[in-house]
Amino acid sequence: MGVIWWSICFFLGHAAIQGVISIPIQQELLDKLFKTNEYNNEVRPVMDVHEAAVVRITLTLEHIIDMNEHDQVLQTKMWIDMAWHDGRLVWNPDDYGGMVNMTIKAGDVWRPDMALYDNVDQGFSGWPVNVFLLHHNGTVTWAFPTVLSTSCNVDVSGFPFDEQHCHFKFGSWMHDASMLRIDDSVKKGDLSQLRESAEWDARSFPAEFRKKAYGEVIYDEIIFHLIIKRKWPFYFLNLMFPCFMLALLATLSFYLPAESGDKVSFGVTVLLALAVFLLMIAEDMPPSESIPLIGWYVIVTLVLLSLSLLLGSIVVNLSICTADTKPVPAWVRRLVLRYMSLVLCMGDLSECRVVDEEQKSVETGKRILDDKTLQVLQINTQEENGPEVKKADGEHLLLNGGMEELLDLVRSIANRLEEEREGEALENDWKRVARVLDKFFMVLYLLTSVTVIVFTCVDGMAG
Repeated sequence: MGVIWWSICFFLGHAAIQGVISIPIQQELLDKLFKTNEYNNEVRPVMDVHEAAVVRITLTLEHIIDMNEHDQVLQTKMWIDMAWHDGRLVWNPDDYGGMVNMTIKAGDVWRPDMALYDNVDQGFSGWPVNVFLLHHNGTVTWAFPTVLSTSCNVDVSGFPFDEQHCHFKFGSWMHDASMLRIDDSVKKGDLSQLRESAEWDARSFPAEFRKKAYGEVIYDEIIFHLIIKRKWPFYFLNLMFPCFMLALLATLSFYLPAESGDKVSFGVTVLLALAVFLLMIAEDMPPSESIPLIGWYVIVTLVLLSLSLLLGSIVVNLSICTADTKPVPAWVRRLVLRYMSLVLCMGDLSECRVVDEEQKSVETGKRILDDKTLQVLQINTQEENGPEVKKADGEHLLLNGGMEELLDLVRSIANRLEEEREGEALENDWKRVARVLDKFFMVLYLLTSVTVIVFTCVDGMAG
């Protein structure tokens, strides 16, 4: 127990002594570097005036805060790390108690005037300047976190499966390439510290070095390209899926019977609902010549729904045909009631199927009136009124004027029933045509809608 106690006291005392000794050592080093050598922080850290200072810049992305599509501004949290060599700030660690690095105030040393060209933050007043880390070999490191608001050309043509390419361009504001160069060995930014975003996935962060001429002066620039892809499940469930369901729901309008009166009104309701979704999408999208993928889908669906309303109106018009309407043409009967009905598994509807028991009785009654009524009435009339008059062809005519009028009335009733039967047969023919076309339009609309949905999803995900 005593050994442990004395060991703790020894280490604490040694640390205290080293701390007391290190203070004058560091002060001595600072005096040597800045006072003895007469260091000037406004002079570039080069030995030859024709030599360019080399600055290395690296970015570490920590968080994607927000992407404002309407204003086309990307807000991110970054760690910016700049490093350069200053030959005037070199020392031998052995001469200063093994000290290999130390922190110094940023205002004491030269620093590069690096600017972010894509910055759109009006309240930006420059990079945070606190302290620099100075190494014994003359390397100066300037690392700090910051929130960047940069312009980004947002392309919403693939929304919500879109991928955005945003850029961070750095370069010297005053020094051209002959005075300040950017290290071109940096190939990409760092994504290892990135926190997961609810809306975006960072795909890559490559860096591009280039020389840019402004007039006759050439400047070094380094551009970090941040490629992010939108997480689409949220938008799919809240925007696209309801649109899909509304489009498929419009198929039910073809199932409604034309006599119900709700066939067209149901389609108009679905059409208005999709128009509301299109307005919601337009509010969130930036003004652009390119229409989002979901916008194209809604527009195509609106066109299909408009066509379905037109076709539904045609079907309703066909279903209310009366006896005054012309008969079904032979080519319509052959094309619609035979071939189309067979393809749609409705059977061959080209044959007339309107003869029922009531119609059979009408035909029988008419035949009885035509063949036997005159003979029966003839016998009764002979017994009551005497002789009869015969025509040359042997037809018997009644002499009783009242019975003749009654016979004419019965004949007119029979003819009226025959006309009604023919009108009903004509109306049923047109109703069958309407029913076949209704099912054909339903299948056509359903296949087109499913094709558009599949194409939209596959094209969007394939990117």
